[in-house]
Amino acid sequence: YCGDWKGGLWEGRGTLERPNGDRYIGDFVAGKRDGKGTLWVKAGEMRKRYTGDWQGDLPHGQGTYVYRDGGATYTGSWQKGVRHGKGAHRSEAGVYEGEWFNNRRHGFGVLDLPNGDHFEGTWVEDEREGEGVYFYYDAEKKAHTRRYDGEWVSG
Repeated sequence: YCGDWKGGLWEGRGTLERPNGDRYIGDFVAGKRDGKGTLWVKAGEMRKRYTGDWQGDLPHGQGTYVYRDGGATYTGSWQKGVRHGKGAHRSEAGVYEGEWFNNRRHGFGVLDLPNGDHFEGTWVEDEREGEGVYFYYDAEKKAHTRRYDGEWVSG
């Protein structure tokens, strides 16, 4: 650890490097990551894993997480280390923008799929549930040509 101390604990700005090569650069309170900061992980090379708000050594507030494969990200609200509140998850499987509860899509959200299909509606514990509208994309016509308005149950 290289940085500020208070009462024998990390306090203020600093850099913490773990034996495995992972590195955190940011704010500390009472020896824990707290405030604004960035976590870098060593995966052959250094890769940014999370940047944003921290509280009690966990992502908490607003931040961006880059998944291990590097192709997927989540940007949005965090609570005690899990996605919670409003946020956007982007991956090769599609883009979901909407509400999260305890690390799952929950509430109103919009999903855009790689094939051009589009869903707007409610989610419960990571599945489409309740009122929603699904737009089917026709690649040949380059437009949404059909839609389904209705009730969703268990996805």
